[in-house]
Amino acid sequence: MDEVACTGTETRLTSCTHTTTHDCSHMEDASVRCGHRCTSGDVTVVGGTGLHQGRVEVCVSGVWGTVCDDIWTSNDAIVVCRQLGYTTIGASALSGAFYGAGSGSIFMDDVACTGTEARLPSCTHITNHNCGHGEDASVRCPLTQQASATGICMRIFSYTDYRSVRTSVSSLVSSCCGLFCWSRCYRRTYTTRYVTQSHVVYRAVPVCCAGYSGDGHTCTPLCGTGCVNGRCTSPGVCTCYNGWTGLKCDRALCNPRCVNGRCSRPNQCSCYSGWGGSICDGQTCPGREGAIRLAGGVTLMSGRVEVCSGGVWGTVCNDLWDNFDASVACFQLGFSRYHSVGSTSGSPGTGPIHMDDVHCIGTETSLSQCPHSTRHNCDHSEDASVTCATRVCVDGAVRLIDAQGAAVTRGSIRKGRVEVCINETWGTVCDESWSRNDAKVVCAQLGHLTSGEYTY
Repeated sequence: MDEVACTGTETRLTSCTHTTTHDCSHMEDASVRCGHRCTSGDVTVVGGTGLHQGRVEVCVSGVWGTVCDDIWTSNDAIVVCRQLGYTTIGASALSGAFYGAGSGSIFMDDVACTGTEARLPSCTHITNHNCGHGEDASVRCPLTQQASATGICMRIFSYTDYRSVRTSVSSLVSSCCGLFCWSRCYRRTYTTRYVTQSHVVYRAVPVCCAGYSGDGHTCTPLCGTGCVNGRCTSPGVCTCYNGWTGLKCDRALCNPRCVNGRCSRPNQCSCYSGWGGSICDGQTCPGREGAIRLAGGVTLMSGRVEVCSGGVWGTVCNDLWDNFDASVACFQLGFSRYHSVGSTSGSPGTGPIHMDDVHCIGTETSLSQCPHSTRHNCDHSEDASVTCATRVCVDGAVRLIDAQGAAVTRGSIRKGRVEVCINETWGTVCDESWSRNDAKVVCAQLGHLTSGEYTY
């Protein structure tokens, strides 16, 4: 996109006036910084080249404001870095709007932290000030982040490995236990290892299982290895995905020959002996007229195209079959409309041939919408096949990319290079005529506040 000219009222960037031809290089990629909802006491850094450095802003009553740099010291920077989740050794305090002047309110002045506080608003400070935004305080935090309780549970030792160690990080126990615990707890306790910044701490926690079976020592999934692409909808229930012939195991195991509810060969899709469930014959379809599926392929994204008509699966003749037809079939199956390849050679099917002379233009949402004939002069050596591609993105979607090339998906900062999805491919936006109205539309589409500032 180039020469984007939003009014600020559009709901999607692609709805704004723009051109698809350009005379730009990636040195002219447009970026935005969006406002974001905050809770009183939150802090963030703005204007730096990463999430670890920038002008300090604090949230008061849902509004972001700056901090004056009067008596701003490294103790204050230590507290900011700690609150942001970074280590504190080497935290730097910077003055004089080092990362650029802010705007709006100045909420704190004469901040005097001891360096032990957990949050900046807990430090001694005044809310009246005699400052301008040329005195906005900034910090630079070390890049290493503190260990988090999420995702650091390493493994469960045997009971004999139990040991008691005094520690000040007991809060990690309840947080980390959530990775193992849900509903049913066993009485025996085991030792779980937690990794912090500089040492290993051992704490005894109960071994719990939910959606899993267990004997007091280990937890194993109720849906065993025999359930291919299955899911546990509740403890004791293993169900194959919707849209396929109704295989449902009432207790635990699914037949490994049933992939996504589709029989690999007739009369071989059922639950194991001793379990409840229905048997499919490989030909009956779920009653959705016009539904399609792939069969006989080497992956779940390729194979012979079969369509449901009159409650029975049947094939499609490959007369006139091309990539336009393949793109519609793949789109209907939830794959990319683009990069799909139609084939006139593949494994032959059995049963009826439901469609012939299919002639899609490529924009239809289902194969049955394309012009076609229900009469044919084909045999199963002419069954049509496709190879589909994964859908990378949805046309019209936007995202922000940070300085490291990663999509901005978390944290309090909502800024980055703007990318838009066109033809299911991500691309950049040229900054020619890029304005605050354009930034407003991007931020609104991403679900952020629309008080954004644009950059070139």
